[in-house]
Amino acid sequence: MILSLYQQEACHTRFRAGPAAGDEWRRRVLTLAQTPATLCNMSRIVSLPTHASGHAGCRGAAGFTLIEVLIVVVIVGILAAIALPSFIDSIRDSRRADAFAALTQLQLAQERFRGNRREFAASITAAPDDVPPGLGLPAAAAISPRGHYTLAIDAASASGYTITATAVAGGTQAGDAGCQRLRIRVERGNVFYESAGLTGGFDETDANRCWRR
Repeated sequence: MILSLYQQEACHTRFRAGPAAGDEWRRRVLTLAQTPATLCNMSRIVSLPTHASGHAGCRGAAGFTLIEVLIVVVIVGILAAIALPSFIDSIRDSRRADAFAALTQLQLAQERFRGNRREFAASITAAPDDVPPGLGLPAAAAISPRGHYTLAIDAASASGYTITATAVAGGTQAGDAGCQRLRIRVERGNVFYESAGLTGGFDETDANRCWRR
């Protein structure tokens, strides 16, 4: 179509200015038509596929096809489905350190308390002179430093005590299956590191994965 328009213009030019001008115009048109950019424009006008021109210059103007975009979306979805669960598990593993730090602080506080009395404290916030006695710590001590766990002294006697860190409901650690509750149990100088889900008994074996650091 473009060549046809150029040929008509060449004929008019030849009619107005003579044969020499028309021939010169035709030569310029043919030279222009052989360039990749002109062929790309021609393929668009006549609705031909870009590969029909046989020139690499037309490929750059085509962009991405719908199939190529869909393939990329599928690949990204597969990678996300594989990587996301592992990423979340690694975050939960690292946040257990919040419970470890809080339990260790309470463990040290209990040892200091026992050094001055004949029994361990049965409460975090109760006063040391209360019955039963407590550590006398502020209410903030019943929450882990980063706020992922709440803490409580479950039992206490002259020979030992139990401190438990429980994942905050609705938080990330609430989905840490089998490790929502982390506990330190001290009995006659022996320390046991235990863990459990939201329900059920505690695991204090050496294979306990929740206390793996």
